[in-house]
Amino acid sequence: MSIFSYTYGSNGSYNVGLQVMDDFGDVSNVTTSTVRVVSDLSPLTVSISLSNHTVDYNSLVIATIYVSFNGTPVESASVNLLAAAKGFYANLTDSTDSTGHCTLTFTAPNVSDVTHIRVMARASKEGYADGSDHGYVMVLPPLNVKITAENAVVYSEETVRVAVNVTDTYMKPVANVSLHVLVDNQTVGEGVTDTSGTAFFNFTAPVVYNLSTFTVCVEAFKELYARGSGTCQIEVHPRILSVNIYPELSEIMSEESTKLFIRVQWIDYPTPAQVYLTSNASDYVILSPDFDMTDLNGMLEVILTARQITANMTVMVNVTAVKEGYVSGKNWTYVHIRPKILTVHVDVNRELLVTDEEVTVSVHVECEGVPVENASVTLSLNFPAFLPLTAFTNAEGNATFALNVVVPYDMVVNMTVKAQKEGYVEGYYTLMLKARLANLTVNVDIFNNVVKPGEHAKIYVYVGRGNRPLENASVTVIPSHGSLTSVRAYTNNAGYCEVPIYIPVGTEPSYVYVTVNVTKYGYNSVEKPNCVYFQIVPETTFPWFILLLVLIPVALLVVFVVLVKLGVIVVSFGEEEKESE
Repeated sequence: MSIFSYTYGSNGSYNVGLQVMDDFGDVSNVTTSTVRVVSDLSPLTVSISLSNHTVDYNSLVIATIYVSFNGTPVESASVNLLAAAKGFYANLTDSTDSTGHCTLTFTAPNVSDVTHIRVMARASKEGYADGSDHGYVMVLPPLNVKITAENAVVYSEETVRVAVNVTDTYMKPVANVSLHVLVDNQTVGEGVTDTSGTAFFNFTAPVVYNLSTFTVCVEAFKELYARGSGTCQIEVHPRILSVNIYPELSEIMSEESTKLFIRVQWIDYPTPAQVYLTSNASDYVILSPDFDMTDLNGMLEVILTARQITANMTVMVNVTAVKEGYVSGKNWTYVHIRPKILTVHVDVNRELLVTDEEVTVSVHVECEGVPVENASVTLSLNFPAFLPLTAFTNAEGNATFALNVVVPYDMVVNMTVKAQKEGYVEGYYTLMLKARLANLTVNVDIFNNVVKPGEHAKIYVYVGRGNRPLENASVTVIPSHGSLTSVRAYTNNAGYCEVPIYIPVGTEPSYVYVTVNVTKYGYNSVEKPNCVYFQIVPETTFPWFILLLVLIPVALLVVFVVLVKLGVIVVSFGEEEKESE
């Protein structure tokens, strides 16, 4: 904005005109104003004071105006504040208080480049000539700061690389920007951007024992730019020790020993750690050692020795692994201890359990090599859906189980067989089996490939297991047309279900492909994408013309028959004439 000074030679009213031409030669209309020049009025003295002469974009600027005459404050003088720059204009008014002051505030514009704003204050009051003063404010453009972590999720004490990119309002990189890095409001480093406006620094996660989120903030500073900042969040997970413990023998007799194998790791990395062991039967077992350090492979062997006992006992061994900077890990295992009385032998015809496929388990119970008759044998599997099975041994000490289970998911199953009889100490046998989901056989068909709005497209689904149909399998039919609703149904005892898909009235003609999903507990899910299709055809009006073509001959035939019956029309045949002769 420009200011032009002019001195008038005499009193009077003058019309002032202003016309502006831009860089392209376009001329504006003339704007006029009236200036009254008098000689008998004394001018007001105006002084403008700005809160800051350099401010950031979108920040407040406070202008304090003081109006006086011959050093004496002037109260109730009208003050007009004009602030102008390219693309920005502010016009504020107020009046002075008893001290001759007034304060006006405006917001600096959101600029893309360094912008100078001229701030002018004019004061007027009856009986005085107008007075004015002006000042300048430099507005700084913003710095855009983008922060990107190489990994947004890390573990305790891990280091991740963080990239900082600084650009101006034109998204161009800004070099030599001073960076101040804070993590959760704590200063952790400084840096400077390179010619591409980029800087890198490493964030090393602190030791945490609970899931924690840290905010990384980078403040950017450069001369002739407003301060910029950006943030990103990094999630830090604690390092939790995983402990595995298992016995070499899950069952021993009194005064015998077994090894306990302990492995400590973090994720998949073996981790040396201090290990502590306890048991729920310290009067009956000895753990040696009961605390020690694992080796470099995270392994430790402990000997469990049973004292002399006269009854079956199940000992629970607890293990705790401790390491600085890690969350302690815990686990446990059982060791069964029994007197030397009953022995259980188990044989299976197949070590793979599949849903609804029978596995034969043969059990032999003996005492000191002699078969035990009428011993109660219980078979258990270590998943909740399985109810234990019980049988009794015959004269040869044998019992047989037909094991038919529903497997919830692919897993490894521990099968435990326990033998009991009055006067004997129970015996155990543990076997590890693989369990797998069964596969489904799914066939899909459609009743009619052409359907009209207001009708149903009927999808037929058969679900079986081999040659055997499956009842209560969940069938979900998903049409590809967005306005049609997915439908769920269940198979009947023949393995079939009919799934109707309603076609709403007004549905546009199109081809609709159908995807069928089938699930059943204990079986692998089956998805058959776009396995059948049907066509939605336009709705048709009633065929009146065809109806008339049918009704008219029928009506004529009815009239003809009535006339024959009434004798109006006589029908004769050649055979009747011969008979009359």
